[in-house]
Amino acid sequence: MNFDFNHVDPAWVAEVPELSEILQSIEATDPLALSGPLAETLDYVYRVRFARLLMGHPATEDMEALALHMESVAVVPRRAKQLSATHKDRWQMLRDVLEDRMAVRALSIPKAVKTRPHVLPILRLIRDTGGMTQQALQEQLALQPANLSRILTMLEGWELVVRNRVGKQNWLSLGPRAGEMLQPAQAPATQATTSSTPVTNNILPFNRDPKATKNEPWRPKGWELASA
Repeated sequence: MNFDFNHVDPAWVAEVPELSEILQSIEATDPLALSGPLAETLDYVYRVRFARLLMGHPATEDMEALALHMESVAVVPRRAKQLSATHKDRWQMLRDVLEDRMAVRALSIPKAVKTRPHVLPILRLIRDTGGMTQQALQEQLALQPANLSRILTMLEGWELVVRNRVGKQNWLSLGPRAGEMLQPAQAPATQATTSSTPVTNNILPFNRDPKATKNEPWRPKGWELASA
């Protein structure tokens, strides 16, 4: 499916499911168009898709697909020479961030992270409570706000913790790699005789309402009002 970048809504292009369809339309377009509306449309599409990826914890394949798509558009000489320096630099920056994110996933969590003071207590508290606010965590561990913020930033970088803004609070939940640091929560002794299934719900990337039918991140009660 080819579409005309001169007459298409950038927001619609951002919703096209397959990047290959966008590339097919680019290939069918005059390379000179990259100095006009096509470049602006692609810039919007890339920034929207990039933001969506970083807001969640996407599959490595999805990050790789977007990085390769931007490279295939910007590196081909007949198109690259039509791009403005602004677009070239921004797309390169987006690719660098995606590649860094993929590189981190390929690395083992370093000992300096695993043994840093307060890291394991933070992860255990978030696991045991099913998620909590940053302020509540700070009060529980009696940490200085700046110190806790630095630790959480490090844990976010290794995808051990997820921070979401809910109203005026930061809501903390475990990231997809938290299981590499935590043992599955043990079932109470009274339940051990009735079930042989280990209790592992608390180490999922997102805690979910057991009554929910949609695949949506769990949110604390009243978060809609707090964020209004």
